[in-house]
Amino acid sequence: MFELPEYTLEPIMWWLDTISGMWKEHAMVSSAMERLSQSVPELADNDDKRFQFMACLMSMDRDFYFLYVRNQDTNEELVKRFVARQWLGLFKL
Repeated sequence: MFELPEYTLEPIMWWLDTISGMWKEHAMVSSAMERLSQSVPELADNDDKRFQFMACLMSMDRDFYFLYVRNQDTNEELVKRFVARQWLGLFKL
């Protein structure tokens, strides 16, 4: 996420496609999210960004659960588009 060439909708949509595949295989848990947020210097040094990051991860986790576990993926692209907009907010703090 922090190594994308630019922070616009298209790269974040690409990242969401990648991370959704990882989620399907490994379903992340909250403690892993906290460790991840502490491992990124941009987040560890900025509480607002860190908590925004955590909120985005938790939201994404629930969205992916709804899409892939409950098989409600009819509007998958639309859901990912709204999730991407949430992630864009992280880079505006």
